[in-house]
Amino acid sequence: MEIDLERLPRLRITLQFAVPVALGLFYMRAAGHFDFTPDATYVCLRSAQNVAQGSGFAFNAGESVLSVAGPLWPLLIAAGTALGLDPFVVAKVLDLVFASFAILAFQALVLTMTENRAIAVVAAVALTFDAWLLQRAGTGMETSLALLLTLVAVRHAYMLDRLSFAAAAALLTLTRPEGALLFFWVLLLHLHRNVKVFFREWKGPVALYAGIVGLWVLYAVNAFGLSELVLGETPQAAVSMGEAVLSAAFVVFGAQGAPFLVMIAAVILLRRWLLGEDWRTLGLVIGWPLILVLIYIVQGGQSGPKYLVPMLPLILAGLCWILSLVEPSRLVSVRVAAVTGLAAVVISVGTSQAIYAFSSIPRMKSFTSVMQTGLKPMAYWIRNNSPRDAQVVAPEVGMIGYISERRVWEPISLVSRLTSRPTTGVSYDHVMTTGYYRSIVQPQFVIDQSTTKERLASDSLRPVMTAELTNPEQLTSGYVFLTLYRVDQ
Repeated sequence: MEIDLERLPRLRITLQFAVPVALGLFYMRAAGHFDFTPDATYVCLRSAQNVAQGSGFAFNAGESVLSVAGPLWPLLIAAGTALGLDPFVVAKVLDLVFASFAILAFQALVLTMTENRAIAVVAAVALTFDAWLLQRAGTGMETSLALLLTLVAVRHAYMLDRLSFAAAAALLTLTRPEGALLFFWVLLLHLHRNVKVFFREWKGPVALYAGIVGLWVLYAVNAFGLSELVLGETPQAAVSMGEAVLSAAFVVFGAQGAPFLVMIAAVILLRRWLLGEDWRTLGLVIGWPLILVLIYIVQGGQSGPKYLVPMLPLILAGLCWILSLVEPSRLVSVRVAAVTGLAAVVISVGTSQAIYAFSSIPRMKSFTSVMQTGLKPMAYWIRNNSPRDAQVVAPEVGMIGYISERRVWEPISLVSRLTSRPTTGVSYDHVMTTGYYRSIVQPQFVIDQSTTKERLASDSLRPVMTAELTNPEQLTSGYVFLTLYRVDQ
């Protein structure tokens, strides 16, 4: 039930300014690690540069290797680049802008589902403290855009605005391939026993979706081949099933653990009434996140915040929706439901902030140190001391390729599929120590990452510079050595 705000002026003013103030704090905190830039960001930046120059979506210009999750994000950066703007700044600013709009879209989604402004504002403020969203906002990646489009698509699906949902889902698919799964999941949720009714309601949205996505599919298949398009970008770090489960559980429960558990308990308690109310909404707010997590686990990938952030807020939205149904169900008192829901949000914010302070920030600082004091000087050295057609083998290709403007290959990677396919099942250390990469490419420079200093040094591999850095995977102890080698043919 909506609160009469006219009778509570202080609450009305609080609700009016709560989200803008929370957004301001969100910006301030994100600015604290604005220099944190994953290597994948530089991969996208270089791809965007190639798009702006007419060289396609490949990381290394002219290669038939798809290096992006979808075309929309690099196209936006390329548009800024074509206008003479710095692609790095364009990516960073757009990321923060889309993160802000995503928070507002989340407020709109919760308001639509609950018809309660107070609940919507509390949910939106809570999202601004989400550790994973704070970590990803400002990285220059497509995560914030994917989150925004996911929330817009789910809201229109809930409202049965089929054409708008299809358009949002299509744009989401052009940002991340998981958008296709969301589109077909919603189709499945609305599948009628009467096929004629289903076809009449959804033929327009399906045609719109197919028309938008089909253009990209035709281009990508022609430019890169069907296999490149189907493989897409999924969690790349191959891990065991147990590790994949733990990775997903840490991300999900670290941010939305309490809301998730309370929501599941509420669903069990109110199951008969909820299923009669709107089982399709349950499919959106519970089914879709679970399906996505299960897909990542089955793929054997380490699903981090980059992949799960776009669906995590749906858990909180689901809790808000269920709490809004407590009063008409008359199965639980409104006061008990409100206190339980607020406690879940407070616990969620607390655990999320603990993860942000004690895990996310130290890791971001350590990773930034590796990039800035290790890879960046090497990239500039290669740029200033090598011919334009030089080739480089490196464990992280993004920054090296973006700064040096040379062809860069990664032994086992997303970008260099021509390299990674022959080395399937082979470790990075094996590829580097045996020189297996030389059977595929003939580089002029090699960058190696190891716990052993200059382990590849030989008559044919002469060290140029070495950086000793804190190992970002072992924050309490351990160091990693980055060494740039010149290859003597």
